[in-house]
Amino acid sequence: MKAVGPERAHRALTYGSTSEQSLDRHGETPSVQFLVKVARSFRWAGRGLTLASRGRNFRIMLGCALGVVALGSVLNVSGPSWAILLVCIAGVLGGEIMNTAIERIADRIESRWDQGIGDIKDLAAGAVLLGAALAAIVGLIVFWPYVTG
Repeated sequence: MKAVGPERAHRALTYGSTSEQSLDRHGETPSVQFLVKVARSFRWAGRGLTLASRGRNFRIMLGCALGVVALGSVLNVSGPSWAILLVCIAGVLGGEIMNTAIERIADRIESRWDQGIGDIKDLAAGAVLLGAALAAIVGLIVFWPYVTG
């Protein structure tokens, strides 16, 4: 085993290491570096959700999602039904976030009207519409027995 200098030994003890680990210039072990990167990723993802929540369509879809959650709570839907509903909600909201991202990047690429950019934006919006329509059908299938039974 190699000799460990006093500062390196102190850092290893500070970070709870019992074996020799490589330390970066800030004295962080690879596992600490990993956790810092993961925390930053979550912070940026949270920022993305904040940006998405400023969009009118996202807020409308979020309102519909909350309505579905409220209805599911009132009707006391089963666990599997909840899973299906939540997957549909996540799909629609995720699709709207992707649509917004595509629209923003398209606007950055070409600020003036362009047929090709318009087609790309319409395709992304069509994907969200399709997902929302299918989620609504799934919602009807899930809720129908609770409403009519």
